[in-house]
Amino acid sequence: DNICECKKLEHLEVQHNQLTAVPPGLCRLRALRFVDYENNKVDFMPRFFGRGVRGAKSTHNMPSLRRLNLGSNNLQQLPVGLPGLDQLESLWLQRNYISDLPKDLGDMKGLKCLTAYGNWISEIPFSCAGLTSLVTLALNDNKIGPDLPEAIGGMVSLENLDLCDNKLEQLPRGLGECTSLRHLWVARNTLAALPDTLHLLTVLESLQVHENHVEKLPDNVAGLTRLRCLTVAKNRLVGLPSTFRNLTSLERLTLDHNGSLVKLPEDGMVLTNLVSLCALCLDKSCFDNLRPAAEKWLTAHVPELAVLKSTMSKAKMKAQLFGAAAEQNKAGGASEFTKGGPEFKL
Repeated sequence: DNICECKKLEHLEVQHNQLTAVPPGLCRLRALRFVDYENNKVDFMPRFFGRGVRGAKSTHNMPSLRRLNLGSNNLQQLPVGLPGLDQLESLWLQRNYISDLPKDLGDMKGLKCLTAYGNWISEIPFSCAGLTSLVTLALNDNKIGPDLPEAIGGMVSLENLDLCDNKLEQLPRGLGECTSLRHLWVARNTLAALPDTLHLLTVLESLQVHENHVEKLPDNVAGLTRLRCLTVAKNRLVGLPSTFRNLTSLERLTLDHNGSLVKLPEDGMVLTNLVSLCALCLDKSCFDNLRPAAEKWLTAHVPELAVLKSTMSKAKMKAQLFGAAAEQNKAGGASEFTKGGPEFKL
């Protein structure tokens, strides 16, 4: 604990060791800006790491700390004083055994990045509305569910939200208030639907919803005018809304393994209107159901087709999908694979 004598210490990096505890004396280093304890065996932290009695400003410690990495340790709980680090900007807690986030997490007003994937966290505290500076929240591979607090809408600066591999059954309408959100990843949950406020996320670029139970996309999905990547594979989709055709910024679309997806509106024109689309992923069953729409899209893009993967023989695929146009494309040689053109996967 002699480290407390290093009054001017600003950076402490002790990652990849066999340390089992964070010394209490660390709390007295007021100049400390960056602490990295990643990949140790830490299972104990000082109870008042961050602050003493709640609300007593005189007991706040480490006022200069901006980055704290406790990832890949053996922590089961976080110190009660942690939210006292109200100037902290980045907090890494990934790959521990943490089951609860602090109830007063929202007190960390300066926090911009919170990474806590690979834990046992079951809920996001209601106080999260106070995290108004948070840009990135990574809570994938936890046990969060069946829902999220409506207060999540208070995170007005949030741009990246990763909740993949949890136990979510629904998303709150308040999510639509996160109007800075650019990436929303909720794959591998048990979602039956997406919130009807989704269209309010007008700067959303990537939406990953694969491996859920979603049966339909909301009609107002057309409000996502900047959406570039949409993955809805392995769901229970029965169709796409007619407004889908307005997603003119969409570049990548995965629809494979939606066995009930049997038709598209407007005789398949919904795909041909997606003028930016350069990657379309269907499985054989889905392609057979959507053959007219898929063939129209292929006809429009075959000259620039970059990648083709299929469970059918190449000869049969050429005969059924491309005809002479495919043969012409093949003559262009392997260089086509480096041009970043349209991609079709089966």
